[in-house]
Amino acid sequence: MDSFDSFPRPQSADGPATILAIGTANPANVMDQMEYADYYFRITNAEDKTELKRKFKRICEKSTIKKRHMSLTEEILKKNPSLCEYMAPSFDARQQIVLEEVPRLAKEAAAKAIKEWGRPTSDITHLPVNMASLHAMRKAQRARGPATIMAIGTANPPNLYEQSTYPDYYFRVTNSEHMQELKHKFQRICEKTMVKRRYLYLTEEILKERPKLCSYMEPSFDDRQDIVVEEVPKLAKEAATKAIKEWGRSMSDITHLVFCSISGIDMPGADYRLAKLLGLPLSVNRIMLYSQACHMGAAMLRIAKDLAENNKGARVLVVSCEITVLSFRGPDEHDFQALAGQAGFGDGAAAVIVGADPIQGVEKSIYEIVSATQVTVPESEKAVGGHLREVGLTFYFFSQLPMIIADNIENSLTEAFKPLGITNWNDIFWVAHPGNWAIMDAIERRLGLQPEKLSTARHVFSEYGNMQSATVYFVLDEVRKRSVTQGQSTTGDGLRWGVLFGFGPGLSIETVVLRGMVSIDAFRKAQRPQGPATIMAIGTANPPNLYEQSTFPDFYFRVTNSDHMPELKDKFRRICGKTMIKKRYIDLTEEVLKQKPGMCSYMDPSFDERQEIVVEEVPRLAKEAAAKAIKEWGRDKSEITHLVFCSTSGIDMPGADYRLVKLLGLPLSNPIFEMMSAAQVTVPDCEKAVGGHLKEIGLTFHFMNQLPMLISNNLENCLLEAFKPLGITDWNEVFWVSHPGNWGIMDAIEKKVGLKQEKLRSSRHVFGEYGNMMSATVLFVMDDVRKRSAAEGRATTGDGLEWGVLFGFGPGLTIETV
Repeated sequence: MDSFDSFPRPQSADGPATILAIGTANPANVMDQMEYADYYFRITNAEDKTELKRKFKRICEKSTIKKRHMSLTEEILKKNPSLCEYMAPSFDARQQIVLEEVPRLAKEAAAKAIKEWGRPTSDITHLPVNMASLHAMRKAQRARGPATIMAIGTANPPNLYEQSTYPDYYFRVTNSEHMQELKHKFQRICEKTMVKRRYLYLTEEILKERPKLCSYMEPSFDDRQDIVVEEVPKLAKEAATKAIKEWGRSMSDITHLVFCSISGIDMPGADYRLAKLLGLPLSVNRIMLYSQACHMGAAMLRIAKDLAENNKGARVLVVSCEITVLSFRGPDEHDFQALAGQAGFGDGAAAVIVGADPIQGVEKSIYEIVSATQVTVPESEKAVGGHLREVGLTFYFFSQLPMIIADNIENSLTEAFKPLGITNWNDIFWVAHPGNWAIMDAIERRLGLQPEKLSTARHVFSEYGNMQSATVYFVLDEVRKRSVTQGQSTTGDGLRWGVLFGFGPGLSIETVVLRGMVSIDAFRKAQRPQGPATIMAIGTANPPNLYEQSTFPDFYFRVTNSDHMPELKDKFRRICGKTMIKKRYIDLTEEVLKQKPGMCSYMDPSFDERQEIVVEEVPRLAKEAAAKAIKEWGRDKSEITHLVFCSTSGIDMPGADYRLVKLLGLPLSNPIFEMMSAAQVTVPDCEKAVGGHLKEIGLTFHFMNQLPMLISNNLENCLLEAFKPLGITDWNEVFWVSHPGNWGIMDAIEKKVGLKQEKLRSSRHVFGEYGNMMSATVLFVMDDVRKRSAAEGRATTGDGLEWGVLFGFGPGLTIETV
């Protein structure tokens, strides 16, 4: 192709994605690697482990890290002492920290990128001259038609509980028969729910084996985790298998997996386990979404729509699985909301397959996903939500929740259906997340809906209860089945247009417009730009606490009260020295650790203390990075339309994404890098190569000694596949934006693919200056590459080269190649 104009592209932009600005940030706490061992053993009260401390010092030395920026400080660890113990339950304490600190640090990085962008508000209409000759490659990346739902599958645990007898069962298994008045109250609550029966995973036998689950306030997070990590993927497999069977194509044709669950957080996660159970191809691209609640059924269709329409031939397996193991607990006479949750929630899994351009005679389209949007209701954070703590998952509901939803739904509907000229909500079919009976009543009254419009939602709720994110797919399946049974002209009760609606913590409202298969090309064209995605701005941020790696061992052993372990401290000092890290920014300070001493323990339960910190700090730091990126971007923040947020910590409902939106006050130009392609590969039989487990004591990691070898041995195949369209096989001819991992991994990659030393110099530099900041690290590397290229007067932002690779790896073993 000589011109983009010669190819009709109603669904995508003319040009490719580019990076316009970069910002990085670290916590203010810089720890010298050579001192870190002393610090680490001190703050963890492990000074008596002198031999281990010396071993740790050697590890620090071998890391080649000079210093690191870390959010954790001695003060924070003193406030959260359970974080400093090896096995103490500390999940809640860790969560509180990361939910706050991750957004704060992210904010700093974002603000820098925004500042760098610095462009006027006018839209960009041109591309870099060296990015204008890849039309065929771009054309091959995109689907021609819209995303459609091709199959639906649902599943439930085998244990069916009748609502009429559930109060007797519940008070018996929780040893609460002596609370007769409360039992009668619970009986009335169960009757008012209008639920007839529910499927639940937990049985009386399981609860007898794990009696802590029956307590109201006893720490029981590990017991719950042990169950859901195994059972969530298993139930999800049942629903996915049904959807794939209906779809009619091979499992190997699944290209993407989007998985949502409130529970089962682990590394590798439920997405990896499900892919393994199903036998999905190792090249499947996985996205795992945790702790997002009821609106995520609709939100995942929004994600799947983007994936299907922007990746030609993509077939997206969307799976939701919700098991109430995390939230089941005994009764308390002062907690009405906990009782309401026990009366209404059920367990279930659902799966749909989404794709564009169905193969005639092989695939069928059940619904077309016309549009998908999300709106956050202002000042409604406390309307509905939940907190993950050592006692499990606790929910809260505002008594006016039905009214808030009903008062805000019409604006969402009006905006969504404006292009179609629809204003009568009885003219469309309804696929609504039920929530509860009162919410459906409120919506019906506010919109003047005929009773049959929500009849399917009411039926599903009465037969299954509220299965959170999975529920709306049960409703969707019921609507299409009833339409077929009744001989309707469309899968939407004989109507052409419909809405799939959900709500969740935030308060977030998801509105998905669905339709039967007729032509609306003009509407589709108006929805999508003509060109591919570009990166327009970058911002980075760190906490203010800068820790020099050389002194970090002293700090660490001091704040953890571990100075009595001089041998271990010496070991830690050597470990710090070997990391090759020079300094790190860490949010935790000595003051914080003094206030939360549980965080300084190795095994002291400290989850709640950690949670309190991260829930606040993650969004705050994220705001700093985001503000920088927005400033560089140069347009008003009100023009931000989507937010994608990633953090290992800070799980809460509403989450760090909501908090960041609130902190930022949220409602393209010269590119830096163009994003040509992005692929994910899972290395077979490497589940234990790298990963982590979320427990009461916090998040624990594990690494195989052979990790550098595993990564380097599998990297080249990924590179060959990614660069095949460009005919590049010499990896010294591309610039490198590589997640460093550690010094050993970089050494192994250099050796395996024959890289010149300068190829990974930005990765080594960032690792040496900041340590491993997990998902944020590679963006720091990218920022360093473009800044150095500019400082050295290079012809391009990629060390003077036209092509480059952004590379990362994680639990699974999963390798990402951009």
